[in-house]
Amino acid sequence: MTDSTSTNENLYQEDAALGPPGLSMEQQQDIAIAQGQAASQHRRPVNTGQTHSLYVGELDPSVEETALLDVFAGIGPVDTIRVCRDAITNQSLGYAFVTFSNEVDGDQAIQALNYTLIKGKPCRVMWAQKPVHKGRAPGNIFIKNFDPAVTPKSLLDTFSAFGQITECKIVTDERGQSKGYGFIRFDTIEAAERAITNVNGMMLYDRELFVGHYVPRHERMQRFEEAKHRFTNVYVKNLVPDITEEELRELFICFGPILSVMIQRDDQGVSRGFGFVNFERHDDAERAVQQMHDTEYIGKRLFVTRAQKRSERDEELRRQHESFGQSRSRYNQGVNLYIKNLSDDVNDEVLRSSFSKFGTITSVKVMREEMTSHSKGFGFVCFTTPTEAKRAVSEMNGKVVGKKAVYVALAQKKEDRRHQLELNHHRTPYMQLQQPYVPMPYNAYPGHVYYEPAYAQHGFQPTPLPQNMMVSRSGLGRWHPKPAYMTYPDTSMYPSTLSSDATSASSAAIPTTVYPTIMTSPVPEHASTVTVEEPLTMDDLKHHPVEQQKQILGERIYNVVYGKHPNAAGKITGMLLEMGSDDLLYLLGNRELLLEKIQEAMDVLVKHQAAPA
Repeated sequence: MTDSTSTNENLYQEDAALGPPGLSMEQQQDIAIAQGQAASQHRRPVNTGQTHSLYVGELDPSVEETALLDVFAGIGPVDTIRVCRDAITNQSLGYAFVTFSNEVDGDQAIQALNYTLIKGKPCRVMWAQKPVHKGRAPGNIFIKNFDPAVTPKSLLDTFSAFGQITECKIVTDERGQSKGYGFIRFDTIEAAERAITNVNGMMLYDRELFVGHYVPRHERMQRFEEAKHRFTNVYVKNLVPDITEEELRELFICFGPILSVMIQRDDQGVSRGFGFVNFERHDDAERAVQQMHDTEYIGKRLFVTRAQKRSERDEELRRQHESFGQSRSRYNQGVNLYIKNLSDDVNDEVLRSSFSKFGTITSVKVMREEMTSHSKGFGFVCFTTPTEAKRAVSEMNGKVVGKKAVYVALAQKKEDRRHQLELNHHRTPYMQLQQPYVPMPYNAYPGHVYYEPAYAQHGFQPTPLPQNMMVSRSGLGRWHPKPAYMTYPDTSMYPSTLSSDATSASSAAIPTTVYPTIMTSPVPEHASTVTVEEPLTMDDLKHHPVEQQKQILGERIYNVVYGKHPNAAGKITGMLLEMGSDDLLYLLGNRELLLEKIQEAMDVLVKHQAAPA
């Protein structure tokens, strides 16, 4: 390789964070760290007191927990499986966490299932834990210039001969196509050195590979900054078409000794209008830029600046784009609204007319499919002041626009929603059904119904029995059975006194602390009379605390569930009440969807009861 090529190798053309539209390697590690730590605090204790959670990344958006269970159950007993989803759209974020009962099964899953095809897409499997290294990873190497046909599996096969590989990543574009570079992390620095020595310069699919140590982003940026202060190569643009190298040299020789001059030409030898002048000393190059930039030469005004590598130019463009996006985001902060659950007949004009009464609207957009122009079911309305936007959220959330009740909230950037989701997951990684919600007659007011809380509130500790259901908080999600956990008798009509006697023999081998607790019905300070006949709106709920909102919603939902599945009404209602108040209100306004969710919950219960103990 030439010296110039060697120099370029150290300054990578792209950064991993600029590659795929999803998560970079470092971001995925950070998420894995936070989720693994959160899971270790909330999951069922095991003998070792440690969590054995795996991070499963690069999943197809359609992959759900059941598909992952089919893949990982063959390795060993699976405690929990969780696909992480967007808090607003409920769409998969493309990664999940799988927790095994022991570390051996986790190791075996990494070895056997890493880059296994799930719905036609190879997945990444690694431990959801903090890496032992900090800063530069000694065993992390960078590979570039490989054919787009190269897959993570083929890279893994090529480099596994040099040592144990903990990670293998190929960077892709927004269409999922390889960008021709990637990263491999070995467990030791010696393995990385062997790989660099043996593979650097090797031909793979008729391409010469470059393999070198991974240089962290901040170090590369530092090198770019240093290059600015010691550059010798000058870029000259707006040259006349017939200029020669000799003429260009004569133009710049007055500033100092010149090592080389080059004019870029096309295949026919015609000048492309720009070239390079490489000086011997940095000071001479700097003076040439200062004195020659924006000067006129043969009727054209020259553009003269420090020559930059393509990677450096791309980085500056990216920074400018981010700066513009941040400025626009700050400008729209608090005034841009996100509206979802739009019916197909709602267009920009309908949306504008529905929200125009709240203030001056600067822009309206209903998002549509690129190919068919069909509505995606959501859109945006931007006001001029936060006051107008807040009033629109308060009055329009839950109201009917077109044919459906819509959800209205302040719009957030995708990364902000993702960050908020991660915080929510960190606080409450698993929402488990502690006890069925059951109507408790309260004699102080006729018609008042109180629903017993499903988990601890105001310091109250419910019986921490391991349960057989795991419910997703995000949106209108699905319910998935939790394998290897005990069941308990159905208490769909009256509250039960739960004690350690309820623990099955199958779970006795796993040590856990059981607190016998009698679940009682506290007297609410502000009891509400619920009238089933009257339609329920967000205005009716927003003046009540969250607990009372769930009581009001629970009474409405319980009546519907009881009409379909009276013997399981308590459990199904409890599962539905894990959703947010906005989603529950929307379900009550869409009976067809409510019945669909009720049946979905019932199917899960039936499937679990039919499963062998």
